[in-house]
Amino acid sequence: MLKTIRWVDIALQDRISGRICYGKVKAEIVKRLAEKENPDLSNSYAYGDDISDRYILESAGNPIVVNPDESLRKIAVERYWKIVKWELNRNIVNR
Repeated sequence: MLKTIRWVDIALQDRISGRICYGKVKAEIVKRLAEKENPDLSNSYAYGDDISDRYILESAGNPIVVNPDESLRKIAVERYWKIVKWELNRNIVNR
């Protein structure tokens, strides 16, 4: 469950309390916030890596799938969503 969620400039900022929301619940929270704040979701970006992120990705105008599990990769390919691979830069971590 989200304690607070709000738009800061053009980014969605949340503070989590209680159980972590995912799947359809996360998408429903964004939908309710969008109805209240009235942002243009067709210009929004959503990032996900797991099949449970599909609903939040569906709500964004620009879904980006990052290092997806196989189930999400299949959906991303079918829907022509952008798929990216992010790797850890060990030079930054080891400083």
